[in-house]
Amino acid sequence: MILANELRVGNLVTYNPVAVDEGTLITPLAISCVDNQVGVILDDGFTNCYTWDEILPIPLTPDILEKCSPYLLDWFCEGSFKVVKDESYGWCMKVRNASHTKEIEFGYFKYLHQLQNLYFALTGQELTVNL
Repeated sequence: MILANELRVGNLVTYNPVAVDEGTLITPLAISCVDNQVGVILDDGFTNCYTWDEILPIPLTPDILEKCSPYLLDWFCEGSFKVVKDESYGWCMKVRNASHTKEIEFGYFKYLHQLQNLYFALTGQELTVNL
């Protein structure tokens, strides 16, 4: 389940009330919340309503990260940021200073929508994901 304050327009999530493995990928173009229902307007103009329990996050894997543009497993944004595996939590963003002498890990996340939100906060641009 995703919390309402975590979901932004354009986040990739899955919908399936039965099984996560057989989820359908949805990309909301608009989101509205009324009476615990989430109205999602899809890119074909069709509107679906889901409960918050039916919208599921997409767990991050190396395969998904390889489908992101820019390539996040190597240094991007002028060699300042990259995504690295964190053994205790999942994934995190690593940043280094301009002289490349110090590195700090921050921004821990497990799901694709969390990475999309962090990337947007850092760069002001949407993360391109070709699933």
